[in-house]
Amino acid sequence: MPAVTNYIDDISVNHTTLRYKLISQNNDNPWLVFFPGGPGFGFGMYEQALLSFLPQVNLCLFDPRGCGNSPATGDIAAYTLKRVIEDAFCLIQVLQKQQRISQRIILHGSSYGSMAALGFSIAHPQLVDQLILVTGAASYHFIELAKMELANRGNAQQQAICRDCLWPGQFDRASVAVYFKLLGPL
Repeated sequence: MPAVTNYIDDISVNHTTLRYKLISQNNDNPWLVFFPGGPGFGFGMYEQALLSFLPQVNLCLFDPRGCGNSPATGDIAAYTLKRVIEDAFCLIQVLQKQQRISQRIILHGSSYGSMAALGFSIAHPQLVDQLILVTGAASYHFIELAKMELANRGNAQQQAICRDCLWPGQFDRASVAVYFKLLGPL
């Protein structure tokens, strides 16, 4: 079995800094770019599971702006699904220009990341060979639709936990438990 190569770095793209990691085992394999869930999660919690793909693909993992090990900078209003898609596009363009990843890629998204991967595929279909979506919504407009549904059907507590934790991706262990308890019935 060929040796696994790991490379981790920070890169400045689209007026932010993103942490990314490249894991490769075979230069002839396609590159799988992974969008983590959340909003708020970095690639670290998924990395071990994604390593099982290595015999078939190389991995490009990244932490979206303000998530994982990518620093939070600027206005909180800049932390949108659209911005995750734009940042990922800029990252991929740089890595392709540097010939660090292939020109056509496989996208894999989990949860919130699946909506970002879907939106990326719609915006940049020429770059995407395959799309893998896990536990996500069928539309990358889901967040806007969820906010409208919450405004129409949610109570004050449900709206508050989403406003304070979900939308800005500011969960901790206690607030995640409260979120699932409050939002489960909705």
